[in-house]
Amino acid sequence: MIMTASFTLLSVAGIFVGAPFSALVSRQFHWIAPDGQRVAHSLLGGAMMGIGAIFAGGCNIGVGLTGVSTTSAMRFWRCR
Repeated sequence: MIMTASFTLLSVAGIFVGAPFSALVSRQFHWIAPDGQRVAHSLLGGAMMGIGAIFAGGCNIGVGLTGVSTTSAMRFWRCR
């Protein structure tokens, strides 16, 4: 299977490469490790969002955003 680089893929890669590079060049790069409570809350919140998306049959944010870009009238029905 041959994968081609799309604009979206290159944009995401550019963020992950360009942001640290810019911080290093400007000498403003520093790592701040999060505390254990923040990590635990983030993991728990992400798990709860994933379970909610499974129960709901998908993510309503994605439906709403893609519906706006395609000017779909059905996005109001799915985002309740």
